[in-house]
Amino acid sequence: MRFLLLLLFCASTAHADGVTIDFGDGNPFDRFIIGNVGCALEDATLIIDTRGTTGDVLMDTVRGGPGTQDPMPIAIKTGDAQILPTRDGSQLLILKIGYLKSDDRISVTLDVDDGAAAAHIDRVEVAQNEMAGASARLIVHRQSTIGIFGQDGTVLIEAPNTAKSCLIS
Repeated sequence: MRFLLLLLFCASTAHADGVTIDFGDGNPFDRFIIGNVGCALEDATLIIDTRGTTGDVLMDTVRGGPGTQDPMPIAIKTGDAQILPTRDGSQLLILKIGYLKSDDRISVTLDVDDGAAAAHIDRVEVAQNEMAGASARLIVHRQSTIGIFGQDGTVLIEAPNTAKSCLIS
């Protein structure tokens, strides 16, 4: 009976499974907070693509590139994830998630700049609404889903169907 109730509970809440990403502009660094709002994720890939942003947002990792003069290396501050190599000026950030339990977070610090404005001034802040239009793709077991950042700098990405079973997490 308990198994049946657990199965029904997971099936009824499966639509809420996924991850949220919240972009925050800061000084001295910007931040992506990735939160799991569903079942545990294991061996997943998350790709944040800023090519569609209203602010032409790019990663500023070294001096002398297309960003401003206050670059910062991209770093995982909390959580079980790795960053794939990201070249300066890139508009793709790829994270390999080892394990992310339900209601847990991964915190990534970095410097992002408005590519158009960076060519003209020394310091650029990217507001949350400039992330609007960026996409985020979650890949689990070779299936993926995508979400688009809104004006508030956040996105909810539903987990692919293969990741929606709490019983196998």
